Amino acid sequence: MKRLLRAVCLALCWTLLMAGMPGKASAEEAAPMVRVLLRRLQLTDRADLTLAGAYTVRVGGEDLMALPENAQVTVQIRSGALYLFYDGMSMRLGKSAEFRRNQSSSAMTGLRFEKNGNLYPGSLTLTVENGTLVPILTLSVEDYLLGVVPYEMSDSFPLEALKAQAVCARTYALSHLNASRAYDVVDTTNDQVFKGVDSSTKNAARAVQETAGIVGMYNGKLAECFYSASNGGQTELVENVWSGSGDYGYYAMVDDPYDLENPQSIVRTMKISKNGAVKETLRTLIYEQMLPVLMREEYSTDEENFRIDEITAVTLASPAFAAPSRRMTELVVALKWSGKKPFASILPEETAIPLPAGDATYDVAPAEGDEWELGEATATPSPVPTATATSVPTPSPTPDNRLTDFLSAGEATVTIALNRQNTAALSLDISGSEIFSVTEENGQFLLQSRRYGHGVGMSQRGAQWMAGQYSKTFDEILAFYYPGMVLMQGGTGAPVLPTVPPELAATPAPPATPTPKPTLMPVTTDSLPEGAKVMYVNALSLNLRAEPSMVGELLMRLQANQRVIVLEVCDDPEWVHVKTDVVEGYCMVSYLLKNTLSENGSVARGVCIKNEDGTLQSVTERTRIEPCDGGAHYTEDGGESWVDLPGDTPVSMNLWGFGKSFLDEAEQRFAGWLTENLPVNPLKCEYFLPLVVTELIEENKAKIQVLRSTDKWFGVTYREDKPLVVDAIARKTAEGQYPENLWK
Repeated sequence: MKRLLRAVCLALCWTLLMAGMPGKASAEEAAPMVRVLLRRLQLTDRADLTLAGAYTVRVGGEDLMALPENAQVTVQIRSGALYLFYDGMSMRLGKSAEFRRNQSSSAMTGLRFEKNGNLYPGSLTLTVENGTLVPILTLSVEDYLLGVVPYEMSDSFPLEALKAQAVCARTYALSHLNASRAYDVVDTTNDQVFKGVDSSTKNAARAVQETAGIVGMYNGKLAECFYSASNGGQTELVENVWSGSGDYGYYAMVDDPYDLENPQSIVRTMKISKNGAVKETLRTLIYEQMLPVLMREEYSTDEENFRIDEITAVTLASPAFAAPSRRMTELVVALKWSGKKPFASILPEETAIPLPAGDATYDVAPAEGDEWELGEATATPSPVPTATATSVPTPSPTPDNRLTDFLSAGEATVTIALNRQNTAALSLDISGSEIFSVTEENGQFLLQSRRYGHGVGMSQRGAQWMAGQYSKTFDEILAFYYPGMVLMQGGTGAPVLPTVPPELAATPAPPATPTPKPTLMPVTTDSLPEGAKVMYVNALSLNLRAEPSMVGELLMRLQANQRVIVLEVCDDPEWVHVKTDVVEGYCMVSYLLKNTLSENGSVARGVCIKNEDGTLQSVTERTRIEPCDGGAHYTEDGGESWVDLPGDTPVSMNLWGFGKSFLDEAEQRFAGWLTENLPVNPLKCEYFLPLVVTELIEENKAKIQVLRSTDKWFGVTYREDKPLVVDAIARKTAEGQYPENLWK
């Protein structure tokens, strides 16, 4: 009932706000306002702002001071309160302050943060919570979309696809207005990515403008337009992804040929050779399922003594949901295998040793230095044990660690769960909701995974293909992905969305082949070809194709600020021939924060934030982290205030995988760091590795793959930690995890 009432109220508010007022309306007056929690900025205790427009500082609902256009201000937490620093003066603002944008008839105005040069149009509220800045931006929904659409969908996408994205993003934002909270949406993928406004994203701006006010409605309420990057060839139902209930009749599980046809849709492939030469991780998973068979048939249970001779079939089984769902949860592998057995296990239970007839006795095994002795039964007993029977039964065989060669054992069928852990081990994981397929080609099975995101609603790659290859309009795109939803201007008036065209329910195309990756060429300025120039990508991203044609094979995507060598300009001036720079690939091992704490005091840890693709977004060195009830917390002000951290927060223990290029980068930056920090703290300043890593990520010079460890970290931070570490090493040595002598 609460959801219904909220939706009715939102629809009414939208109607009233769109009715307009006498005179010239501002953006704030013409469209609903959205409050955005700016988490992406990762502000801690300080915000450095440049005002692209005039602002008024308000505290407690009262105007405190006016700030002119282009003013540069700093807001910092000191002693638990906000302080404003501007033009040589400081002012205490208390726990919360608002920077209210003054209305202007000129170009768009707003704020710029030092951490992000984009424009943030609107008014900004800064609040102190748990010793940290909480920034909330209030702006019109249309201005909000200018900072959403080009980051949720590339500005290079066809205009109609961008217009579909604009309608989805607008509808989603308005359906999440919630007066009972301090904010409506977050600027991350928890809601929609918002990075402020970049004036160069002209296609996205046009898409927002040409769809202004258009929203999706269902049963008289704003729809909740979910979308994802790729659905893997089939849209998903809401109830299969999220718990709870709602009126989601505008979603359907349908095959999506457009997503499948798009070569940029996410595809990961593992090749399974029929000759038994399979990926090591797959072999291990098969071996684990075969262990009961090995034990039952008395084969060696050591993995090295198990061999896959042939893969005869690979199939998928157990749909996750009711038909027509193609999301399978099990991989079934049929195979022929061999194993090794102990020699003793293949001998008869008894072996008789014939002895001569008569009363003679024979020494069975003379001791070293003794002689064989033949005597009467009444003779003095030999010190060597003797046997007096006509035949000597051999005792039951005992294992002697000798194994046979591989013995052909026959056929078996194993079932492997396609859970998050196993798909990650097989490098097939994308987002945890993959759709798998198996094809047979050139003597091998190809196991492919698709779908990036939850798969509910619009596929952005599908929309890109519909608009670019099939010339579908934005309303046709939305009709396909949200059947039953109607488009309305401002939530009122006649529908502008047609019924679903029958041709959109086409038979899905076969899965596309994986996108190949070329060998990248490093950019060096000392060996440039004649006439070539070193340039940078001045866009969010550019597609690199095998030839200058939109149907040319897509090789990879060049990122913003990536360096390239321009070799030549083609006949069509929109195409250039380039060699690409290398974005260095490094890795790190992250630990769970709860497994790295000390019971004897605080620790310093690099707190990590990951991107959706599992790469490192940032690592922030927190120098005082302590355990507390239910997890941990850290302080940046000597303990006056604390910020909670979940126990499973990934942290860096400086276990990195770097190439030589990292050492070069670190060396180049060291002199500048030393100049800045040595005068401030000559005895204790530290050149932290995460500082260099973060800079390389921000400069788009490196990607850090985050590996995950659930092991307990043992380290000596305090004298009291030593017994625990000594005991842990001893225990692991006894278990065979560590060698007896660590230094050999």
